[in-house]
Amino acid sequence: MKNLKRLVILDLGNNEISGAIPPWIGESNPLLRILRLRSNMFYGSVPWQLSQLSHLQLLDLAENKFVGTIPESFAYFRSMRQSDIMQPVLTINIRSTTFGYFYNGSTDIVWKGREHTFKGRDAFVTGIDLSSNSLSGEIPLELTNLRGIQFLNMSRNHLSGGIPKDIGNLKLLESLDISRNKLSGPIPPSISNLIFLSSLNLSNNLLSGEIPTGNQLQTLDDPY
Repeated sequence: MKNLKRLVILDLGNNEISGAIPPWIGESNPLLRILRLRSNMFYGSVPWQLSQLSHLQLLDLAENKFVGTIPESFAYFRSMRQSDIMQPVLTINIRSTTFGYFYNGSTDIVWKGREHTFKGRDAFVTGIDLSSNSLSGEIPLELTNLRGIQFLNMSRNHLSGGIPKDIGNLKLLESLDISRNKLSGPIPPSISNLIFLSSLNLSNNLLSGEIPTGNQLQTLDDPY
């Protein structure tokens, strides 16, 4: 797989693959936009080298056995930092000697608590899913630089510390799930700045203090 320099999508989800993620993926597959390894038996730490995938727009490592901390370098996913430009459409061009046709790629992810298939232009939803692993430590403050990210799921881990106070910087965030961890302290007031937020789950933590109000938070039908 080191030789697949033009690989755009790698989907090995829902198998029984074990072992560690090879760190060379970040250097050997520079054009990857979708990396989906969910529901396997990968273990060990999440390699920081994945942050070398400057085109990556969807990282799904949910439901594995990863341990250790979330790499701070994930803040450098370039395609997830951009909030002022439209993401391109993924088109897989399949040609033969006599005709050619185009296939708009699709991918299945857990979106706002439900499995959803994204196709064509919608296939370029940007997000990170690290749920249902055994990750520990704090949520890196650097992740608040991902101003173009649309969903973030770090639920069902062993994360501790507080919710980053600048979480409101994630202006395009539509779904945030950090439930079932060991997070403590107040809910940052800046969370009310997430004007596109439609799904929020902070349940089963050790949070305290007042619940922020205002803006998009007032529109949630069933806030956790």
